[in-house]
Amino acid sequence: MSWMDGPPHNSRVKRFLVVGGYGGAGRPLCRLLLAQTDSEVVVAGRDIQKAREFAKTLGEGAEALAVDVRDPSSLRQALPGIDMLVLAAAVAQSIGDIARTTLDSGVDFLDILYPASRVPLLRALEPEVVRSGRILITEAGAHPGMASALVRYAGCRMDRVNRAIVAGLMNLDLREHEIGSSDSLSELVESLRDTKPLVFRDGAWRNPGWKSEKIDFGPRFGQKPCVFMEAAELEGLPETMGLSEAGFCVAGFNPFVDYLVMPLGLAIARWKWGVRLTARLLRWGLERFSKPPWGMVWKLEALGEKDGRPAMLEVFVRHPDGYFLTAAPVVACIRQYFDGTIPPGLHMMGWAVEPARFLSDLRDMGVEVEEKGLSP
Repeated sequence: MSWMDGPPHNSRVKRFLVVGGYGGAGRPLCRLLLAQTDSEVVVAGRDIQKAREFAKTLGEGAEALAVDVRDPSSLRQALPGIDMLVLAAAVAQSIGDIARTTLDSGVDFLDILYPASRVPLLRALEPEVVRSGRILITEAGAHPGMASALVRYAGCRMDRVNRAIVAGLMNLDLREHEIGSSDSLSELVESLRDTKPLVFRDGAWRNPGWKSEKIDFGPRFGQKPCVFMEAAELEGLPETMGLSEAGFCVAGFNPFVDYLVMPLGLAIARWKWGVRLTARLLRWGLERFSKPPWGMVWKLEALGEKDGRPAMLEVFVRHPDGYFLTAAPVVACIRQYFDGTIPPGLHMMGWAVEPARFLSDLRDMGVEVEEKGLSP
């Protein structure tokens, strides 16, 4: 079954308020929600004209609404009748207030943002989430989100996992999308500014420095140098699964961005003007110097044991449109939210989903999932 074949049967239509629904990841997210679930979608954001134009293309089951989520009164007015708010707009600095307003309105919450600084703000709300019986899902999407789901999948396929490394490659054609807003790229710059290289080895998370490690992403992209990065979604997994080594690493964008824009940008990103300047340079460098093949790839490399013997598992998750591959994991998670698989509470997406079903649903939506090393 492909995602175009229609949604599975569910007991009740749910309404999703997708803030940033007309953005790069928001567009495929709205389309997939309508195709893959029994839902109605409210395309929301500050630009009502863009919201209306996109909602019109979605047809039945979609509508548009002007919402400024940074304004609690605007958000509260938008939430009656909504089952879940999906946050796909670059508003990480306001996420604590947004989540609190959503919970106070009796609405579930999911975000697909990446700055790690938002995680402590959401964890502070956990007692309220538990008391209210609501569901709050963070670290959803591909980055973050995919790494922890893939590591947990290795735990389903092997009797024991000793080493699990997830690598990500993103080569996006910004010239073909009306995305890459200054807000989104500024948040990316701030996130990279605040991150540090980390890998789990010898019983603790350690800083390996910025030394690169070669990862083979398959025939289209080949080997790429990758550097380890901090990943909040992986915290706790080594202890839970008994891993001796774990981590997330990412390939660069292109030589101009990797060796000129980012070092210069991160040096001046301590100032607000430096963040904005770096975001503009980043977009220009990506548009000017990035080349095909386009796409996003996530790769799991796992070593462990199966049936008493040493075993190796590789899993590739690929799609030519990186924004589609950001949206599809969110909808795969929401499918499990629909049927009650995800209980009330605060969850990271990769910890909340059942991993095998998660990957199966990605296949149904047209994502390429390739597995090597173990028999089916």
